[in-house]
Amino acid sequence: MYDANEEPTTWLTIPKWLWQLSIVSGTVLMMWLALLVVPAATVVAVTDIVAGGNEGASVVAELPDLPPLPPLTWSMGSDRCPDSLAAIPGYDAAVPVRLDCVCDAASTQASGSVWGSETYTSDSQLCRAALHAGAVGPEGGRVVVQSAQGCSSYPEVDRHGVRSAAWGEWAGSYYFPSTSQGACSR
Repeated sequence: MYDANEEPTTWLTIPKWLWQLSIVSGTVLMMWLALLVVPAATVVAVTDIVAGGNEGASVVAELPDLPPLPPLTWSMGSDRCPDSLAAIPGYDAAVPVRLDCVCDAASTQASGSVWGSETYTSDSQLCRAALHAGAVGPEGGRVVVQSAQGCSSYPEVDRHGVRSAAWGEWAGSYYFPSTSQGACSR
């Protein structure tokens, strides 16, 4: 909550001519501007600043706690899985992504590197990793893929006819929620 004894955070400084215009017109223009700039904010104070040559007005607002954004859902116009999570155009390891796609039989058997086990590097071949994790069989199938933060290391494991390789620290990861919680290996 806003405390009048604390130094307020200035979210918006209004030039003096606009502040004077709002007084002359008899409207509370400053409140409307604050709500336009910070729509989910509660405006708790409007102060007139004239000291030190910095003339104008400040709108002090308190932002509510917002829930985290849901993961982005990616689609390339078909249900087919991309080669890897990192192959998605605009992929950013810092932005959560949830992907629902189909691995066909050929993509589970295609050549491609897989690093890790249960949690895979973002550049691991996705359908080979899905087979390795047990999320699909050799015939393929629908998978859900969830991005995760990178890990400090990824283990080498031979599973379901796929040998994954060990890798060190990597910025982004993914896992299959049907088979794993996405935790990094210790």
